[in-house]
Amino acid sequence: FRELIHGSKLLRNIEDLTSDEKIDSAIAEKIQDKYSMRCLAQQLGPVEHRIADVRAVINNELNSVSDNPVIIGDKVKHGGHFDGTYVGDAMDCLKLSMRRLAYVMRAYMRNVTDSKLNNEMLPTYLIAKDPGLNNGIQGLVGLAFDAVYVRLLKEASPDSVFALNDHEAANQDVVSLGIHAALSASFMVD
Repeated sequence: FRELIHGSKLLRNIEDLTSDEKIDSAIAEKIQDKYSMRCLAQQLGPVEHRIADVRAVINNELNSVSDNPVIIGDKVKHGGHFDGTYVGDAMDCLKLSMRRLAYVMRAYMRNVTDSKLNNEMLPTYLIAKDPGLNNGIQGLVGLAFDAVYVRLLKEASPDSVFALNDHEAANQDVVSLGIHAALSASFMVD
């Protein structure tokens, strides 16, 4: 490792950083890339795996028996093949991955639109003047995504609706709410 990193401008000798002035100077220099750059594979890899896992669950569920009752020969079977728990769980997991992806995108957006981070190539949040009056991209896009995703991120699959007032109350005591998880996940993906 020492041979590989010998001469790198990203390295600092701790002995050279003995005064506050030298430490401030070293901190002002870019020593390492931000996590959003350095850890991109570790951040997005799980998202890619999650999407593959979700695709497998959905494929399996779409190709399985979903009727109730199921008629096999002359026998009638009453099962729960219509239940959406597998889909609901998969969609809730997908929402977590979409949130992670949004965090990474927001970090990249900030790196581009913050003058302290983009070497003053662009004004902060693309606000050329009157930052107190204008919100710029931070207010219009970044915070809007955060607000929407916080609402959509609530897991649907652990919840249930107990039907109390109808004749089905005895058998509809636990429902998957998978469609709610799928709809909010679909909105986050879009």
